[in-house]
Amino acid sequence: MLGCAFVRVLSQVPPNIVLPAAIGGEVSLNPYVAVAADSGDGKNAAMNAAAAAFRVDGVPKWPIGSGEGFSKHYVHAEADGGGGVKLAQHETSTIVDCSEVDKLNALKRRVGSTVMATLRDAWMGDELGAGNSEADRRLRVRQHAYRLGFVIGVQPKRGAALLGPDEEAGGTPQRFLWVPGTDPYLPDVDILEPDRIPWELPTVPDGDGRFYNCRDERLHAIDVWPPAIRMIREQRRRRQQRKPGAIGGHALLCREKVAAALGILNGRLSVNEEDW
Repeated sequence: MLGCAFVRVLSQVPPNIVLPAAIGGEVSLNPYVAVAADSGDGKNAAMNAAAAAFRVDGVPKWPIGSGEGFSKHYVHAEADGGGGVKLAQHETSTIVDCSEVDKLNALKRRVGSTVMATLRDAWMGDELGAGNSEADRRLRVRQHAYRLGFVIGVQPKRGAALLGPDEEAGGTPQRFLWVPGTDPYLPDVDILEPDRIPWELPTVPDGDGRFYNCRDERLHAIDVWPPAIRMIREQRRRRQQRKPGAIGGHALLCREKVAAALGILNGRLSVNEEDW
């Protein structure tokens, strides 16, 4: 439920709120959660409980589809009044819910499938979409202009879509927060329904942020505990130098996203030592 709560709460955070540029550039807060359990062992119940726990604005929830279809969640083509077409953004935040990892595996097997590459790009907040000869099908979503939360149920022995050699090489597993769908501490008695958890999205100070890519779109990079940034950079150096024991960069970025989610749950646009 905590992992699903991260997805629900971060869906409320505007996409221009990002992690700082520890290496190269800013990184999106787009959260991915993999619930490891047998079918029917709790993912949907956890999503529903997370929705009941936090009073948040409604966010569209979609089933998993093709890589090209992700852009359609956010933008569409419309007439520009001069006989041509232009892009218009109709949504900034969506949640994609995949109840069975086999659905993702089936999409992967299609000839020319881009679903996994698109998921990897979207986790970083990179631009979505691809070139097309027809103007009304060039649906591109700008970098850091969208929020995508992704939740997938992964049954034991069925996780090759995320854990196979190709995905390991591409850094896919490290992009996910992996959580169990079962609870060995579940009490033997019924529990009274708890109250909603009070929470409000922290606000960005007026005038904060900086210009990005000369597009006049301000990004706000949240404050992160400095030793965490140093750890991320040190591990990057170790990987570049091919030193043994280096931690994958995406794993630390995933940890940073979880820490940011904890801070936001506590009403802060920051990561402190306890969050980390």
